[in-house]
Amino acid sequence: MSWRVRSRPAGPPGLPPLGLKPERTRALRILAVAALLSVVGASYLARVQESYFAERKGKLVSADCEPAQDAGAYVDVLASLRSDTGLALRLAVRRPVEALDRPAPRRPLIVLLGGVQTGLDALRYVGATDGAIVAAVGYPYEGPLRPSALEFVRAIPDMRRAILDTPAALQLALDWLLAEYGVDPTRVELCGVSLGSPFACVAGALDPRFTRVWAIHGAADPYALLEYSLRSRVGWGPLREVVARILWVLADAPSVAPERYVGRIAPRPFVMLNAEDDERLPRAAVLELYAAAREPRELVWLPGEHVNPKRTEVVRQLVEIVLARVNAGR
Repeated sequence: MSWRVRSRPAGPPGLPPLGLKPERTRALRILAVAALLSVVGASYLARVQESYFAERKGKLVSADCEPAQDAGAYVDVLASLRSDTGLALRLAVRRPVEALDRPAPRRPLIVLLGGVQTGLDALRYVGATDGAIVAAVGYPYEGPLRPSALEFVRAIPDMRRAILDTPAALQLALDWLLAEYGVDPTRVELCGVSLGSPFACVAGALDPRFTRVWAIHGAADPYALLEYSLRSRVGWGPLREVVARILWVLADAPSVAPERYVGRIAPRPFVMLNAEDDERLPRAAVLELYAAAREPRELVWLPGEHVNPKRTEVVRQLVEIVLARVNAGR
């Protein structure tokens, strides 16, 4: 009688064989290599881009304004700005009609950066400003907002450039707004909403002219946010983590991670407005951003879900909270 000896995977005594199929084993190896490469790439790309932000802003060389739109109680102006570095952006400004009078009292300014799909349309959620000047800044990006897979790959360089250019764009917009309008320099508010919140933290930390910074429906740790957002699309955990890590590197997200900057906003106030039932932000990441900030800081929990242009009541509520505080001088 002959005996056949079955081989079993090596492992600690007493543990059962892993039973992985060869295809799954190869996939795990590929993912491990991809994860290692992404971490190495992140260590290279995660260098602080502060020198780039300052150099990219440059000096304002042109400002072209379209004819003002009079809506009765306020006037809207659409402007295109360009610096001597080639940085270009658009912004929409809403100011009260009485602010056109010369001389006019200096007024508080709210610089608003929403999501990519909101952009300059953020002003339509503002309504009457009750005395404040509100400027909605667009992202310095001209590519497709809902790209196909092929378009996404082609647009990666432009997307990455826009991410790195946005903090400088906010500061360049402030250069023009302070020079063009009767702004009270002691009441300059920077509000980042959703995707705009990390950029507000970066620009607010680097530019002391912003006297208060708001992170509205924002959180820390861009990698965790990417991984969380992919859960409905990529069910297999290891693959999802690698995809999130690759996107994190391609976007140079470490350079605009808000937790790296938010502590430097102090001693100016930092305010967070977050949704109790936010389906897009893990609560741990929200608390991490608040923990990274320094006093004076404030975290306000509001009922509802994540801000979305389709949820107009949520957007209006957030805008009204900011406007009420600003116009009340609080």
